Amino acid sequence: MIRTPFNKSFFLRYSLLSFTLFFFSCSGLPVFQQGVEFENGFWEPSQITEFKVNIENPEKSCDVSVDFKNTKDFLSSNIWLNISVISPSGKNQSERVEFFITDNKGKWLGNERRHSVENKFLFKKNIRFPEKGIYIFKIAQIMRENFTPRALSVGISIEDSKKLQN
Repeated sequence: MIRTPFNKSFFLRYSLLSFTLFFFSCSGLPVFQQGVEFENGFWEPSQITEFKVNIENPEKSCDVSVDFKNTKDFLSSNIWLNISVISPSGKNQSERVEFFITDNKGKWLGNERRHSVENKFLFKKNIRFPEKGIYIFKIAQIMRENFTPRALSVGISIEDSKKLQN
């Protein structure tokens, strides 16, 4: 019986390619997702996070979400944010938004982990960016406290809008 040596390199490349094609062919994957972690769990008002997003197809409808992660001893039931979006041509739109991280009984609304809670807040649903190019998203916390303790990270997720099903 003649044995041929197993080519691990070929198998590894083929498996990786198959997984990549399968993974990226699934719907609901973010077009863009990026976040910033806060040092020592403090998000100071002067700390404005910035995300640059390249929009290549302005015809496509998107959902824009804010990803926020906090510890379980977060001091408030909500978070106030100022979100600015600067278009490639320089137009700046700014909006103050409030997101709730607990219900009225104090139960976490996000996905609980051992010591933290991950929240995904829908900021804009089914929007189309008016022009092609680099958009800049800036997020600042605008809570009454001088800083927001126990905030671990904030980020932006942009996904293709989901089609309504009958």
